[in-house]
Amino acid sequence: MPDQDEPKDYDPMEAADETKRRDEAARWKEENAEAIRSYNEWVAEEGLPFAKFRQF
Repeated sequence: MPDQDEPKDYDPMEAADETKRRDEAARWKEENAEAIRSYNEWVAEEGLPFAKFRQF
C-alpha cells in the first residue's frame, strides 16, 4: 500500500476525466447563469423559502 504522502502516479485517463468534469461544470454554470441570478434576486427580495420553519 503506498504511503499517503507519496504523490499518486499520473493517470492520463483520470486527468482527461477531471478535465471533462470541470468543463461540464463550467458549461452548466454558464447555461444556468440566468436562472441562478433570477433565483438569487427573488431570494433577496422575498427571503428564503420556508424560512419561518428553520430551527437554526
